[in-house]
Amino acid sequence: MTPSSGITGSEPAAPVVDLEGLIRRCGGDAELAGIILAEFQRSCSALQLRLDESLSPLDADRLGETLHAISGVVANVGGGLLATRGIALRRRVATEDPAALGAEIAAWRRDWLLFPAAVADAVRQIGA
Repeated sequence: MTPSSGITGSEPAAPVVDLEGLIRRCGGDAELAGIILAEFQRSCSALQLRLDESLSPLDADRLGETLHAISGVVANVGGGLLATRGIALRRRVATEDPAALGAEIAAWRRDWLLFPAAVADAVRQIGA
């Protein structure tokens, strides 16, 4: 782990949804939380496409913008750890050579790809 970034190439993101926190932020309304999670599920393909397009060919500016956007969406649905890692990675992409961050980018992308399954589990838990 790099001391300033809080991320490594092999550290798992433990992609989970803080469902209790999401429902709390929705004023205790589990139905509203379900709607938010369902909207996230509908947006996943577009977000993934945007990420893939920023990686091939590697475009540091677009990658930074995409990491910011995805991290915000992930944070909104209760994926705080993954979002925090995404923002830390975004900062590094802005100040370092993104090509040298290949392992960190790949690890974050891997964990991002696992996150929709965590969202699906949360949707099942609340019966949305």
